[in-house]
Amino acid sequence: MTDDGRSKLAELEQRLARLAASMRASLPDRAKEIREAVARLGEDEASGRAAIRRLAHRLRGSAASFGAAMLTEPATSRSSRATRRRSP
Repeated sequence: MTDDGRSKLAELEQRLARLAASMRASLPDRAKEIREAVARLGEDEASGRAAIRRLAHRLRGSAASFGAAMLTEPATSRSSRATRRRSP
């Protein structure tokens, strides 16, 4: 590998590390948003479910991008449950 190639690889690794750190730093806020959407289920179930589905989908995508399987499966499950209609 050339010096230029090593330099570009090092730059890419730094960018990926910053992205991963940013994703980890956003997790508490994302969890809070999901909890708030769950709390809204009693007020407006359709809106709450839509918010949960959207938030869980975003979390699942971010987690999958970084290989965070421990987040991917729970986010997928939450999104799927929010998609299903609640029985009367």
